[in-house]
Amino acid sequence: MSENRKSMWELLWGILVNPGEAFGELLQQERPSFLAAAFLFTGISLVLALILIPKTQAYALWSLQHNPSITPEQAAAALTITSVSVVVGSVVSGLIGPWLTWLVIAGLLKLYDALFGGKGASFGSLFAVAVYGYSPALLGLVIIALIRLAAPVANYQWVSVSLAALLPVQKTFLYFFLAQCSPFTWWSLALWGTGGALASRNKISNALLYLLVIWLVFALIGALIAVKSAASIPG
Repeated sequence: MSENRKSMWELLWGILVNPGEAFGELLQQERPSFLAAAFLFTGISLVLALILIPKTQAYALWSLQHNPSITPEQAAAALTITSVSVVVGSVVSGLIGPWLTWLVIAGLLKLYDALFGGKGASFGSLFAVAVYGYSPALLGLVIIALIRLAAPVANYQWVSVSLAALLPVQKTFLYFFLAQCSPFTWWSLALWGTGGALASRNKISNALLYLLVIWLVFALIGALIAVKSAASIPG
């Protein structure tokens, strides 16, 4: 079995072009391996966070300077702590963000397995599905980072690869909802649903619907929160 085991790179490519077959091979392993892919994705996430630090600091400063409720003196006083917070937050987000995502997705898939007559898929197998299915979402983050590096500081907050990019920037519920509608997120959801269904030996369509409903609930809540807090966003 180990002689025929595919490499991490073969699995990553296979999951993108033929997810059913690739996830099937991954889940045939007694203990599906995911650490190599997890560390690769974490490294990419950290690199993205690090290269964006100067631009993020510039945007934080711009936001302070253009916030009507903050005086120039207050903005100057907050500059140092804001710069340090950006560095710390970026590093922590780059390192921890992917793992939190995988933990949440694996937990949701485990809940699906328990609620909808799964075959007792192990949490480790579902975590492997969460890791390998993350690649499209990470690709979206790479594209966003590259656009932000080239974009004016004032547009930093509004850079998106979602459907909201088709509209002019506006602080409306529709805009913030469309900002949640990223093809890269949907692609990852489809991969997670496929892998989760195979691990649970359940229908793929059921798992996809389950994840889509959960995504829709969070997208609607996120849009509502964004509308309420939009007044504090300069620009």
